[in-house]
Amino acid sequence: MASVVSKRIGLMRYGVMLFSLAYLGLSIATAIYILALKKSIIVTTIAIYCYIQVCANWRAMFVNSNKDYGIQVEEGLEQDIHNFCPECNIYKNKKSHHCPLCECCVLRHDHHCFFLGTCIGLNNQRYFVILCLYTGVGSLYLSLQIFLTSDWVFNRWFNYLELFMPFGYAFSLARTTTLSSAYMVIVYNLSATIGMFCMYMFGLQVHLLSQSVTWHEFNSKTHVSKNQQILTTWSNFTTNFGHGLFHFIVPVMSGFLPSSKGKFPRTKSDERVY
Repeated sequence: MASVVSKRIGLMRYGVMLFSLAYLGLSIATAIYILALKKSIIVTTIAIYCYIQVCANWRAMFVNSNKDYGIQVEEGLEQDIHNFCPECNIYKNKKSHHCPLCECCVLRHDHHCFFLGTCIGLNNQRYFVILCLYTGVGSLYLSLQIFLTSDWVFNRWFNYLELFMPFGYAFSLARTTTLSSAYMVIVYNLSATIGMFCMYMFGLQVHLLSQSVTWHEFNSKTHVSKNQQILTTWSNFTTNFGHGLFHFIVPVMSGFLPSSKGKFPRTKSDERVY
């Protein structure tokens, strides 16, 4: 029974990943089509830049492993900074948590992302945040360009608002008379929805990083209170992104990003729950 469930979960994981790749391909193809119609250097530059950021940070998330291979337990510290994982049979850092999907302990485990097919943790959370930012910006920008370009689909503001009403998407799709207009309605709806979702995830991740809290800790309510933290909000950001805004502008500046080497921010309280 357990093997059947694991196989179904595995199929679901790969299915969601394929959906993400399919959407990326559709959005790139649509962007190229719109660029061919508008012939704008500014539109071309913004679109290419966003897609380079998305692809580069997506790749970087898999290159940087989050696996916790265990650490040497010193005498007298077993109950302080280490705990034992029976699944991996190792002593892991208290910021690490075991992911049953990845079948390993993940350093500073935030969550498992089905859309990307990997866990978000210490070594790739910075890329995940930037990926959410540029996927959201690129998707919303694409939906705006579709709205401004596709006059044969969105000839009235009511058609635009109709997509956000119950069953409005189906009504708009049913009224299309050509495959190109139906394609534009589908891509527009996907890009607008995914864009808003990614911007929400970006805002949520920035908020959690500013508090030095992971999504896992936030859900389980095991994080420390704000007055117990000794690092400032800016220090929490630089721990993950380094100093300077170039890490958000230049694609994948992993060589300039700091490494915590398994060390995490301490708190004023000795009773830390990680």
